[in-house]
Amino acid sequence: MGDAFYPFQLDGSEWLANRTHALLADEPGLGKSAQIVRGADLVGATTNLIIPPAGVRKGWEAQIKKWSMFDADINLCTTGDALPRKNAWNILNYDLLGRGFIKSAKRPSAWLQKWIDFKWDMVAADEAHKLKEQEALRTIAILGTNFSAGLVHSAKRFWPLTGTPMPNHPGELFTIMNAIKANPEGDTQETWNYKYCLLKHEGFRKGKPYAAKPQSAAQLNIILKGTMMRRYKSFELPGLPKLRIDDMPVPEVKINLAEFFEDATISRKSVEDKIRDQEAFVRDAWRRSIASDGEMTTADFVQLLEDMEGGVSLYRRWLGAVKAASMIDTVISELESGAVKKLSLICYHSQVIEFFKLRLQKFGVSVIQGGVSMPKRQQIIMDFCEPDGPRVNIGQIIAMGEGTDGLQKACHEQIIVEPAWSPYLNAQAACRLHRIGQGRPVRCRMARLADTLDDYISEVLTRKTRDIALIVDG
Repeated sequence: MGDAFYPFQLDGSEWLANRTHALLADEPGLGKSAQIVRGADLVGATTNLIIPPAGVRKGWEAQIKKWSMFDADINLCTTGDALPRKNAWNILNYDLLGRGFIKSAKRPSAWLQKWIDFKWDMVAADEAHKLKEQEALRTIAILGTNFSAGLVHSAKRFWPLTGTPMPNHPGELFTIMNAIKANPEGDTQETWNYKYCLLKHEGFRKGKPYAAKPQSAAQLNIILKGTMMRRYKSFELPGLPKLRIDDMPVPEVKINLAEFFEDATISRKSVEDKIRDQEAFVRDAWRRSIASDGEMTTADFVQLLEDMEGGVSLYRRWLGAVKAASMIDTVISELESGAVKKLSLICYHSQVIEFFKLRLQKFGVSVIQGGVSMPKRQQIIMDFCEPDGPRVNIGQIIAMGEGTDGLQKACHEQIIVEPAWSPYLNAQAACRLHRIGQGRPVRCRMARLADTLDDYISEVLTRKTRDIALIVDG
């Protein structure tokens, strides 16, 4: 990409510059941060605040240095005593803001109050869907209680950005829409939910929103189009090679339980029994989900499973272990034959990551998971991109969602061994390869065991994704 903006990025930054409050919701991989930086430069905003997840603080620092037209002073804040700086780009992550409260009174500390009272030219909240919960402390710090205080109220401009403005249902849009002054009738959260969401009438989470209300989807879509910009790679980057997402069905095989379950070295039967008990619970929960006629959402289903005593963690880990053991010979064969030059493997459990790391070590393996610092991640990616560097990169799916740009320069083959229960996380993983800088078609394979939790979740996720598209993309 070099240092040149794409035409759609120039359009996006000018669109922002013409609005004091707006939501930038481009599909992941289209360079939203570059547009925020240029938009701020266009309006002469010099005292700015970027609020990102902790994992991408350094990434924002690099983006500001790369895209700002001016010699920007950057105040990268990593501790809870950092203070705001005038005439600078201040970068302060969500978690630090959320911890800045006197918990007993839910009142801002003296430190947090300094950030709230500071006069900002522009505030940008990256991954803004993190503000969907009105009572969360980070939401209160940024948007305020009942939207009468908070960081954004001392800002001339508020530009939230996210590739997933509505992860589950329209109720999650309320906080952001209200904050960017796109709540024309002054609805409360309750009224908003009633107007735009289907609500549960009985059973699990009675009264809670679970999907979009079809009758009002068009009305909400009109409101969104007036204050949100959303573009797609397929349209804005017609030269970007296509992304193909395929199912990768794998047969069930027997595994060495002790390789994935520490307790199995003591009592294999005990571990097997627990896994089967959890599997039976999952099947029963799925039958109840079907009987609810759509009123049990993916989030509800997962919550129900996790509320089970002991959770379903063993069964979920077993799924990942079986898939890993089932596909390992195929992966080795593809790498040995040269059919796949470099490969991105996406996993969830550390035991599954270690399994692949051991079995594929002759090809060279790098790993990105929680606890790996941002500088180390970037070095891992740089090494992976070298022609004689590791041929396999294994990423923990949550850790890979943020701050891992660059893999696309070397790799166009991915297998999501353990898909997340969120379509957003799976899409984020695929977008690590399918983004600006990719020169080849991307193939992302989703490993799946038939008649298991994988199939159950995917069926519900399809229904949820359809609801989201109706409003956001309508």
